[in-house]
Amino acid sequence: MVTATYNRQQTLPRAVRCAVRQAPPPTEIVIIDASHDWQTTRGLVECVLEEEGSGARLVYESAQTRSSTAQRNQGIARSSADVLFMIDDDSLMHPGCAKSVIDVFNHPEAAGVVGACTALSPHEPDRQRYVAAAEAHTEPTGPATGKVNKNKQTGLSGRVTKWFIGDYLPHYQNPRPDWDVPDSLREQFDCFPRRQVHGARMVFRRSALQDERFDEALTRYAYLEDTDLGYRLGQRGVILTIPGAKICHLGENNGRLPTLRAAIISVTNAAFLTRKNAQHFSANLRRLRLHALRRSLFVLVKDLKRGQWRVPQFRGAWIGLMQTRWIASAPLEQLDERYKQFQEKLLQEG
Repeated sequence: MVTATYNRQQTLPRAVRCAVRQAPPPTEIVIIDASHDWQTTRGLVECVLEEEGSGARLVYESAQTRSSTAQRNQGIARSSADVLFMIDDDSLMHPGCAKSVIDVFNHPEAAGVVGACTALSPHEPDRQRYVAAAEAHTEPTGPATGKVNKNKQTGLSGRVTKWFIGDYLPHYQNPRPDWDVPDSLREQFDCFPRRQVHGARMVFRRSALQDERFDEALTRYAYLEDTDLGYRLGQRGVILTIPGAKICHLGENNGRLPTLRAAIISVTNAAFLTRKNAQHFSANLRRLRLHALRRSLFVLVKDLKRGQWRVPQFRGAWIGLMQTRWIASAPLEQLDERYKQFQEKLLQEG
């Protein structure tokens, strides 16, 4: 388990407890904490390991840089396991999650698998109603509290929704890599290929991360850091969804940017990553801008429905679009440094 965290004293110990209860249990827990009182939270995690009788090696360090990309990379550097569960500090692993993943990665025909995502569950596995339902082999009752893919719709409604609010970042390669999954993997584990990874429930082979890491030019609000890494790793091998492995992602929002700045960076991060990595930059940038225009209409309606008359998401999308001009023309050798400066200035403007 490798986790980047910031001010999650309530949820991080729960995530660790769910992880150490897996069979097989983790051999190491690596946590990189950007909180000022990180030592207090480390004490809470140590108590969890003691209570659970875990023999996992604990590496709990203060972040060298407060940034999810830098923290994740610091965690990778401090880890030693062959398979890294890179989950969020509010991601709760269901019983059997680790085994389902390890069984796939250890399969004789899985040599080309570089990474995976678990399935999302709306149910918290450490709540009594879930435990009771699991013991009785029934469905849990009560409200579903974990985040699920609310935009996963089918038919015309699904196509319209995806047209408006799909991901900003076009794939770097055209045509996109089309990896085959061996029939034995499909049949035995019901897994299937995916083009993106989701930061709350990622699993990677260590060998796949030797030459690819999270892009530390994305500072603070590192929107699309997971998609970016997934696209780059997807050029090396297949990334799977493993339905038998489930994680409940609580989706805590503390530490997020104000809406306007988050909306700006959502567009500019996509433009920056496209400029840096896309095989056909001009075509990808046109697609990105067109999508940002469509999405701005969608978020305008959302802003107005919420009574946000200053329409921060709509304004942010348009401000971000304006910033794509300098990103598109900046020399590649200067792009990382200039983009870091842009983000710093944006955060300081408040």
